[in-house]
Amino acid sequence: MLFATLVVSLGAEAPAQAGRQLVPQSVVEVIINNSRLAKFFHPEVSDRVPLVLSDNLLATGLILTKFGQPVQIIPDREIGARPHLRFVRYELKGSEANVEIEYEVEGVHATFTLVKMSGSSWKVKGLKLVEY
Repeated sequence: MLFATLVVSLGAEAPAQAGRQLVPQSVVEVIINNSRLAKFFHPEVSDRVPLVLSDNLLATGLILTKFGQPVQIIPDREIGARPHLRFVRYELKGSEANVEIEYEVEGVHATFTLVKMSGSSWKVKGLKLVEY
């Protein structure tokens, strides 16, 4: 029974990822450069630079920089306990996007409401930060 449950869980994971909306570069940039989130990154700590992102929900081919270095994007299954930012929800409705992220090493969960501006740029309309 345990084996059957594991197979069903693994099988359900890939199609769910494929059917989801993926977070584009412009949205990731707004989030990682947000001033209220910045205080949790601690670039002075040795294992925090470069910034590491889980690839969960991220569009492919992103080229990002933070703290003057390229951001590392690591497959979610391989990231382990390494400090990383993880996108846990992305929902696009018209010109608004709701994005949830976790930065577990700092015990932070943030929910962003973004509004699309001209072109591909976004502006933060609302932000709820919770430290747990």
